[in-house]
Amino acid sequence: MSIYREEVIGDFKFVGYRPFEVKMLSTLLLSPPDAGLVSSISA
Repeated sequence: MSIYREEVIGDFKFVGYRPFEVKMLSTLLLSPPDAGLVSSISA
């Protein structure tokens, strides 16, 4: 990602990023942690 706009107002810094494009479709496997190891094993 590249920054295309920065703006400072008071103590705050606002940064705008260019949207990125996915060139090849892919799959994301998300397994948030749980009390046990079930999510780790299932991933």
